[in-house]
Amino acid sequence: MLISNKEILDSQILLVDDSELSVTLLFDMFTKAGYRNITSETDSRKVAKLYKELHPDLLVL
Repeated sequence: MLISNKEILDSQILLVDDSELSVTLLFDMFTKAGYRNITSETDSRKVAKLYKELHPDLLVL
């Protein structure tokens, strides 16, 4: 079974970094590539809760 491009671009992505600049650069990169479901966080204390809520397909640390 193949995954369609739409399914790939609809994947839930969670970006985590303590640097706002890094998060912004990654967010822009994924957005320009066509991804639509991107969440970012710079506060490590909030990441576990976000991970449990979102069940991301990709976690970028």
